[in-house]
Amino acid sequence: MARNERENGRIDADGGGGQADPNDTGKALQISFTVEDPEFFTMPWSATVTYRRNIAAWSERPCAENLNNYGVAPDPKVPVADTPDF
Repeated sequence: MARNERENGRIDADGGGGQADPNDTGKALQISFTVEDPEFFTMPWSATVTYRRNIAAWSERPCAENLNNYGVAPDPKVPVADTPDF
């Protein structure tokens, strides 16, 4: 885990990555994948993601309220009713 974080960095708690216990030696979930698409890539590429148990609970992030397009398009507006539905 330490080597992976040195080489690839780590998403901090504010970025949604949670905060893992650095002394935890328990199990983790590691996903390795390879993308092979000759129409869009000149060669296959691979990546690995490792998920460890967090110290604190992850914050809830509903999609309707997570309105960040991060520069690829204007941020969408949340629909708001003029009158309540009930």
